[in-house]
Amino acid sequence: MEQIAVGLAQQNPLAIPTLERLLRQNNIIVHSNEGVLLRKAAAGVAVSVVILDVGALSVPLRGYIQNLRHLQPGSKILLLGNNPTDSSLLLMLEFGVHGFVRYVDAKRSLLKAIYVIVRNELWFPAKIVNQFTAGAKQPKERWKSLTARERLIVRLLEKRLSNKEIAVLLNVSENTIKFHLANLFRKLEVHDRQSVIIAAFSRKLRGEFNHQTGETSPLTLPSHSYGVQFGHRRRSPD
Repeated sequence: MEQIAVGLAQQNPLAIPTLERLLRQNNIIVHSNEGVLLRKAAAGVAVSVVILDVGALSVPLRGYIQNLRHLQPGSKILLLGNNPTDSSLLLMLEFGVHGFVRYVDAKRSLLKAIYVIVRNELWFPAKIVNQFTAGAKQPKERWKSLTARERLIVRLLEKRLSNKEIAVLLNVSENTIKFHLANLFRKLEVHDRQSVIIAAFSRKLRGEFNHQTGETSPLTLPSHSYGVQFGHRRRSPD
């Protein structure tokens, strides 16, 4: 089994030694310095999982996660925090988070959560996942009708990119992206981009959908389009 590399982001400094010890005792590579994460991102080196302490976060969660996805697009995101409400857990799923572990459960559950999300599964209560994906089932024929470009756009929607950011990546106009989105909505019989994300997520959980697009378009945004940089607070783009 390939060794897992984990990055610790926005952590309480007092908690870092405990987390490092817990993970390294189980043969997990730990990067506890956000500067290291930035350098690895710049070098195109991905970590398997980024663990983010929401209690230590000083910027909006959504913007921070968007930035993580730009910097480490292949990494899973695992959150640590106190007792969240069901609505908070649903928001985490909407933001593209792969799992949540309470502080009090970290010693017992953190490693299990890491191994689960590395297998492309989720670490959330089943009732939350079921609620999130409720009503998202479409016949397989609708998904088979998607073109390679439309499947690529679904992939980018899952990264929570705006129309403008997708247009930059694909070197097309925003109107072209709006055209593709209109086709996606029509084919999947949904009315907004979030419904596309949820529907795709639901099908992936059942192993019925993949993102093989046949395209080689780059998936790295130019640095000026980042909304929230590590260690700096900036307004996120609309």
